[in-house]
Amino acid sequence: MQTDSVHLILDLWMSENWSDSWVKKIEEIIDREFSVVKKIRHDFEPHGETVAYILSESHFTLHSYPEENYISLDIYICKPNYSFVNLVSEIEEFLPISKINNRTMKRGEYALPLLTRWKNAELVLLVTTFIVAACSLLYELLLAQNLSTVLGDSAHRYNVTIGLYIASMGLGALLYNKFNFQDKIKSLFKVEILLIVFGGLSPIAAIILDSILRDHYILLSVFLHLLIIIIGVLSGFELPLLMDIGKKKRERLATIVLGVDYVGTLFAAILFPLLLVPLFSIFGIAAIVAGLNSLVAISFIRLISFKNNKEKTLYYLVSAMCIFFAWYGITNEEKISEYLISRYFLGAR
Repeated sequence: MQTDSVHLILDLWMSENWSDSWVKKIEEIIDREFSVVKKIRHDFEPHGETVAYILSESHFTLHSYPEENYISLDIYICKPNYSFVNLVSEIEEFLPISKINNRTMKRGEYALPLLTRWKNAELVLLVTTFIVAACSLLYELLLAQNLSTVLGDSAHRYNVTIGLYIASMGLGALLYNKFNFQDKIKSLFKVEILLIVFGGLSPIAAIILDSILRDHYILLSVFLHLLIIIIGVLSGFELPLLMDIGKKKRERLATIVLGVDYVGTLFAAILFPLLLVPLFSIFGIAAIVAGLNSLVAISFIRLISFKNNKEKTLYYLVSAMCIFFAWYGITNEEKISEYLISRYFLGAR
């Protein structure tokens, strides 16, 4: 008889009004993950239920409390080195969870407040937050540098860019609740891809717009500042998504995510003038930042539950394209810079 075992106690609080489909979805996941020998169900009056499964691997129980929008799970599995991380991640993807609490232990151990893997997941979330916060500000600083070149008056351009960026982030945060971001990780992936496109291509867009609209100062200024607003709004979506993901893991983690985001922003503000600008052109910096952003985006894919393999392939393809173009921009920085400046900046004068 197999004596190695792991035990998971999982508490889930939902953010929406109660739906019986939540319990059914969890049962489907258990049916798919384990070998079910027997099912036992008891419905309570006026509401609530207890579901018990005898598994070939051991047993599973579920208790629902509709009046509290709360579900409690207890899974005991006799498998060596079994990890509940993927199972819980799948449950998180399908249910509107506002808060999650879990404890796990192996045979002979006391329950731990968090799985070791979840602690690692928290660290990954904080590192991700640091990187994407830095990337967002670097995109804006690139635009400020572009505006200084195209429109002149560096101090004015940097001040307006940062002010407009912060205001746009606030707008994005206000709009966050207006959008249906149920699948937080998938939504975050999409936001990152849009930031890669608008942020990574912003220096190229700025120099091309300058060559086309040079005689139309107001129109040129509107389009260039619109890029700042777009990146700011997307960054405004980004932070609440990261905080909500953190809140699902642990209530206090949301405030830590916020703090790390500020530190990442400070890091970018120091890195840009002291290291990046002296060593690279604005096009090279854009490619480096977009490449780093692309690596973060592709790391999200393994955490997303896809409807089918076609959708998963599409996400990998989009990420691979972003990484390829970023790599091309980094390795051909001088050629790209010379071509764009001679073709659209000097050639148009």
